[in-house]
Amino acid sequence: MHKIDRKKKLKTVKINKERVWQALRWELSDEELEAMPYIDIVYEKDYYFDLELMLDKIHRFMNGEKRRYYFMHWCLIYMQCLMDSTPYRSRKSSRVCYEAGDCFDAFAFHDGSPEECRWLIAQLKWYKHCLDNLENKTRKEFEINGVSVYVLPDIYIVNSDTDLYQILITDRADKKFNIFFVDGIDYDENVNYTFVEDDESLQDIVYNRFSLCKLDRSLDFDYYKFKKEFIK
Repeated sequence: MHKIDRKKKLKTVKINKERVWQALRWELSDEELEAMPYIDIVYEKDYYFDLELMLDKIHRFMNGEKRRYYFMHWCLIYMQCLMDSTPYRSRKSSRVCYEAGDCFDAFAFHDGSPEECRWLIAQLKWYKHCLDNLENKTRKEFEINGVSVYVLPDIYIVNSDTDLYQILITDRADKKFNIFFVDGIDYDENVNYTFVEDDESLQDIVYNRFSLCKLDRSLDFDYYKFKKEFIK
């Protein structure tokens, strides 16, 4: 009797894209979706990065339309879709998609609070912007009313329970910027956040992209609302 190589066998199992889309669109029952595997499995490849679909389901979960376990399993299915099952034209696009899947993975093991949902929404909007820039070969700022908001996770200080972030807010038109620290962020869905890599420096971003701007301490998280009054 031959011994079965389980890993080899699992790699030959494929779920077709029609079934995957049914899961992503919430067209499966609780039992069907929760029985759908997301590890040691192959999904048929397709372009699964559908921001409108993602945001719709997150908002519906926030409104209480699905119980937490269903939604978290949906997140893990989306993780598999983005990390392993979505083809891209370049390594950079593939990396962005992988990181978006990693966000779903991280989120699935948290409480699913409204604050965490808003964090996930902010991240997914940022990754979609990155993919659009790569696809169109552009380097557009992720602005809201002409204002850019950069977020750099800094450090968590256990003794004081301080979740420290560095924030850079820029107004290229009026040639102003501000850098400051905050203790945690409750992300606003009306804002487009630019998430900075851990090895990047906000000072370098100012130097390289906003060298004509000057420091102005009046720029805060609500500054984009003020700018809206002057944009037609």
